[in-house]
Amino acid sequence: MFSGLLKCACCSGGYTIVGKTNYGCANTRNKGTSDNRKTNKWEELESRVITGLKDQLLHPDLIAEFVKAYQEEHNRLSVQSSVDEAKTKRDLTQVTRQIDRIIDAIAEGMFHESMKEKMDSLEAHKAELEADLSNADQSAPVLLHPNLSDVYRSKVANLSEALNDPETKAEATTIIRSLLEEIQLPPTH
Repeated sequence: MFSGLLKCACCSGGYTIVGKTNYGCANTRNKGTSDNRKTNKWEELESRVITGLKDQLLHPDLIAEFVKAYQEEHNRLSVQSSVDEAKTKRDLTQVTRQIDRIIDAIAEGMFHESMKEKMDSLEAHKAELEADLSNADQSAPVLLHPNLSDVYRSKVANLSEALNDPETKAEATTIIRSLLEEIQLPPTH
C-alpha cells in the first residue's frame, strides 16, 4: 500500500522488499551506499503509518480547522446558490416582460416576421429559466451534522477497518496515499 512512499531517512533512497515480509533501504541492499541496515516487517510498517496518520489527523487543531473549512465552504455555496437563484428570478421577470410587450404589440396590430423569431427565442429562454428554478427548489438544503467533529473522528479512527475490508481497501488506500508525500524511515525503528 505504501510502496513508492517509503524513503530511507539516512540517504533518501527508496525502500525495497528484503526477504519475504521485510522492507529495507534499497541503497543499502543494492549499492551499499547507505548505513541504514534496519529492516521493517510490512505489518509493523503499515501499523506505524496508520497510527501516525490517526495521531496527526485526530489532533484537535486539525479537527477544528476541518470543521471550520467545511462550514465556510458550505456557507459560501449556500450564498452562491441564493445569488444564482435571485439572478434567475430577475432574468425570468425580464424575459416575461419582453414576451408581454411583444404580445401587446401584436394585440395592437403590429406584426413583423422578426417578432416571431424573437418570441420563439424568448419562450425557449423562459423555459430554461423556469427549469433552473424548478431544479433549485427540488434540491433540499444541505444540513451540517450537529456532531461533525465526532463524525470526522470516527471516520479517521476507522482507517484500519477500511484498509482490511476488501470492498473499501482500494479506495481507502488511494485516499491515504493522497494524504502522504513520503514516509521516512530512520534506522532506529
